Amino acid sequence: MADTQLMIRSDDSASAGKTLPSNIEAEAAFLGAALIDNRVLEELRTPIRPEHFYEPLHQRIFDRILKLVDR
Repeated sequence: MADTQLMIRSDDSASAGKTLPSNIEAEAAFLGAALIDNRVLEELRTPIRPEHFYEPLHQRIFDRILKLVDR
């Protein structure tokens, strides 16, 4: 039950009008792949920044992945 709560966006941006398309499951799958093998990040044609993720939790996770890879 707590895991599903992490995937729900906390703010009510949908009622504010137009929202960006998002795929929370695809974000999670990408983060999992990057954690398993960080060469995934090197193979990207376009660099990804934490701001590119829709889910704020995924933004924070990706930021930490980048900091660990840059060590």
